[in-house]
Amino acid sequence: MNEKEPTLSDYLDVLYRYRIFVGIVVIVTTLSALIFSFTAPRIYEGEVTLRVALRKVPTPLFTELGPIPQIDPVASEIQIIKARTIAEMVVNREALNVKLNNGLSRACFDTIWVEPTLKKKYLLTSASPGYILLGVAGETLSVFRPNDTVVLADGFGFIVNRPGLSGQIEIKDFYQVADAIRGEIKVSRIRDTDIISLKAKARSPALAARISNAYANSYLDYTLNYMRREARSSKEFIEKQIENVGKKLDQAETKLKTYKESTGIFILDESANQLIGDIAQLEANRAEAYVSRRESEAKLENLNSELEDKSRTFGSYRLAARAPGLSNNPRIQALKKRLSDLELERSELLKTYPKEDQQVKKVDEQITRTRQEIDGAVEKALSVGPSATDPVYQNLVSQLIQTEATRNALEAKISAFDREINRLNRRLSKLPETEVRLAQLQRNAKVNEEIYTMLLNKREEA
Repeated sequence: MNEKEPTLSDYLDVLYRYRIFVGIVVIVTTLSALIFSFTAPRIYEGEVTLRVALRKVPTPLFTELGPIPQIDPVASEIQIIKARTIAEMVVNREALNVKLNNGLSRACFDTIWVEPTLKKKYLLTSASPGYILLGVAGETLSVFRPNDTVVLADGFGFIVNRPGLSGQIEIKDFYQVADAIRGEIKVSRIRDTDIISLKAKARSPALAARISNAYANSYLDYTLNYMRREARSSKEFIEKQIENVGKKLDQAETKLKTYKESTGIFILDESANQLIGDIAQLEANRAEAYVSRRESEAKLENLNSELEDKSRTFGSYRLAARAPGLSNNPRIQALKKRLSDLELERSELLKTYPKEDQQVKKVDEQITRTRQEIDGAVEKALSVGPSATDPVYQNLVSQLIQTEATRNALEAKISAFDREINRLNRRLSKLPETEVRLAQLQRNAKVNEEIYTMLLNKREEA
């Protein structure tokens, strides 16, 4: 038996039959939407645009250390802005966990500050010529006048800027407020630029503006503090090295002058001068690699210090990161030894062949692969333990991995330089006995001069 397909007329008949019900549904829905639109609290949006402070990526001293990771720096900074760390800075900066009730508003206070761990209620009452601050049990906590600075022992403080106010002050959970604030912001990149748009939603235009501005200022504070720590550590080390090498240079030049005057020997042959020049250049390159390694170590100290400060999120990571013993990890040590051998092989090849030669390119490829293996080994060693989803945490760990790998590669480079310098020094010692001492003194003076010049350039860059 074939069933008849319903026609348009059938549908119209059904609608006509239930026309009253359909009409009621439409009217109720429309009225509900109108009532909601008029009674729902207004949501305002504050927006700021800022040019992100892209972290300075140091140019590798030696291109053979491997390719620079292709990471979108703007996307990384966006994730940092969205992180809970920045949200907590915003809440702390603007005291957003302080709720003012019964006629009190933020405009009534010049300043409010509160410890993140505090969660409490207070009652502010007007009492001529000033105020009384009461606790939840009615106890008097403070008596003060307008524009007085009030600081309580429990970690709450403020300055009221006008008389005649009364109301309740409620301090809400700091971390819950920070999480709520994170849900009310939107961060996006403006096309293909390094400019970011940050929008914050709130129930008043003033609060929306405060939150968006606080986000921008907190992000800038976070970035500037990080950069200043890194730059300060690097510059202090370079300044000390300049002072030490400057003294060594003066001593070396004085000894060379004295020896020439006492022996009457002033000139070495061309081959000896060439040998001294080669040693001096290698020593300068080694010193530059050493300074860069020290900069990496200083950066590691800063990163570890920052992880220590975030003990709630990062404490478990610190325990895990210590466990592998990176400095004694057999695989990392073996890879560093291989990289050192390859660096030395490349140095020997460049004495005979140009960089474009196939033999040199082949060694370059092996160096790149070994560097990548070191990266992987370090990452594996550091990945032990619980993970964390906070973007700031992820950014710190990513930097830690990259910096540790860079330091390992620089150690291999320094080792290769040491072996080549020792080989050339052995050749230098085979000169005629009357020239050996002069050659050694000239070498010391030349080496310290090259290193001193390099350090001065480094200080300008820092």
